[in-house]
Amino acid sequence: LSTDQLIQLKAAHVSDRVIEAMTESQSANEKAPSNTGQQAVGKNSATTVSQPNVKPAALGQGPFGFEKGMTVQQVISLVGAGAIKSRKADHLVVTTAPKPHSAFEEYSLAFSPKEGLLKVVAIGKDIETDGYGLELQNAFADMVKGVSAKYGLPETHDRHHGDLFRDADQWMMALLDKDRVLISFWQCSPPVNNVKMIEAEAVASSTSKGYVTVGFEFSGWNEYFDARKAQQDSTY
Repeated sequence: LSTDQLIQLKAAHVSDRVIEAMTESQSANEKAPSNTGQQAVGKNSATTVSQPNVKPAALGQGPFGFEKGMTVQQVISLVGAGAIKSRKADHLVVTTAPKPHSAFEEYSLAFSPKEGLLKVVAIGKDIETDGYGLELQNAFADMVKGVSAKYGLPETHDRHHGDLFRDADQWMMALLDKDRVLISFWQCSPPVNNVKMIEAEAVASSTSKGYVTVGFEFSGWNEYFDARKAQQDSTY
């Protein structure tokens, strides 16, 4: 199954379970040695060449169903043109995903002209809370638990970031003023479904409202970002 074939199956409303079965069947066929090939080798050699036991990453198993290397048009084919919130040459914001999560309302996608999709950032829905920020903290903890189930335990920073110490009932105020942070990081080595790094964060939009974000960087993102920055800096 190529990415284009996956898109065609999705457009035909083929269920994820059927697509996964097709992918597993393809992987099994690729692993199975060819009898014809083995017989041909056996006629000319005392040794038998075995097929490599390699299972490719299943299509649709990337974050929210997005895969490294997808083009802008492939993403639009999956989510529909009506889901586009904003579009630029290397950036696309959509209101849904191939496998959407109910906690998020937008997905910000970054593309390389040569390598396609390299970064996915999911932006959460607004969460009403009080000065303690318990509802936001609980939502963040739930998200971290869900991500950790697939990518392992993260490194989490939940601490005051500035010199001003605030009481517990001013937790949201401190977060809003950037005096504290609540962030988790995952370093995937080796990459999991081409995901190399993940960053989750709790963000305060006011003292009584906030949201969570989680970003997935595919392998190749850092190199692309550094090259783009160097090109921009060269204009000074």
